[in-house]
Amino acid sequence: SKAGPGTISEAAALSLPVMLTSFLPGQEEGNVDYVVEGGFGAYCQDTDPQAIAEEVALWLNDEEKLTAMSLAAKQAGAPHAARDIVKQIGDSTLKWKELNEGHASLPNDYGEKEEREDRSRIYAAEEDIADYIAGKKLPVNTDAKSVSSS
Repeated sequence: SKAGPGTISEAAALSLPVMLTSFLPGQEEGNVDYVVEGGFGAYCQDTDPQAIAEEVALWLNDEEKLTAMSLAAKQAGAPHAARDIVKQIGDSTLKWKELNEGHASLPNDYGEKEEREDRSRIYAAEEDIADYIAGKKLPVNTDAKSVSSS
């Protein structure tokens, strides 16, 4: 595979060794070193299919090597990165909200009923986000409207 960061991070998140066969000079060159020096992959030029086949055959015929590469990939991987990023964004948003509570200006005709309804929607959304981050449920867009083609 090409030494793109998405390919490498996905493989590492799943504890999979990586066979790299190409890279963009400069931009992805360091990714090859990261994989090879990290012990969870190898590089063979895509113009040499024989070398690629021989390297992968070595992995498949050496269970200890394959296990060591898998463990090295696991150590390099971050399988929960997306969840962690979402949690950080949520935490930062809640912190911002706490710091700015009461600083928003409201229209003159904004009443207590509207404020209660808005707070209720916000709290429900916060609970949904917390449940999603905790892995309890998937997000649901309750405001989605059906669109029909005419």
